[in-house]
Amino acid sequence: MSEHYPLRGHFPPRYVYETVKEAEQLPSRYINLINEKRYDEALSLLSPQLRRAYSGPAGEQALHNIQHMRLIKLVDITPIKPVVRYLPRHYAIKTYGAIIDTQVYDPKPFATCPGAIGIQVNKFEVIKYTPESPWFIDGQSGVPPATAKRWGLDIGKNDFDFCRRYSEGSQGNRADGTEVNVG
Repeated sequence: MSEHYPLRGHFPPRYVYETVKEAEQLPSRYINLINEKRYDEALSLLSPQLRRAYSGPAGEQALHNIQHMRLIKLVDITPIKPVVRYLPRHYAIKTYGAIIDTQVYDPKPFATCPGAIGIQVNKFEVIKYTPESPWFIDGQSGVPPATAKRWGLDIGKNDFDFCRRYSEGSQGNRADGTEVNVG
């Protein structure tokens, strides 16, 4: 178990710097279950807080819109990018950076989030509530290319290209390689 970092007198989160196979396999299992259209099992890997976000019609629609996800690379970034938000209720925390290729059936719902389609870098926050509890995914978010490079996850994009794609409404690529634009 890692060191504790006191924060205003509260019980601090515990960052685990050692390799934890169960935690490391969680993002891959989650992606595989979504690809297999086993959504209930995929959601069971999420923390209760995150699971609630996908329990409504909009969350279900987002999951069903995913045509295919491919995990290209996963690295443990806990030592260089611990979770910045305060998580006092967690026993252990790991943070992973991942290169993911996401293809969707309909790009229109992603008009406000163009970086979510095609190849992108995501951060996964994986937590454990107690020593006996399983690991859960407690957060997944995209990161800009400059951050990805610092994590050793360079995908050949720069911040200018990322911003240009966002402003132009580019939605990435379909599975056949053609670019999708909805803007």
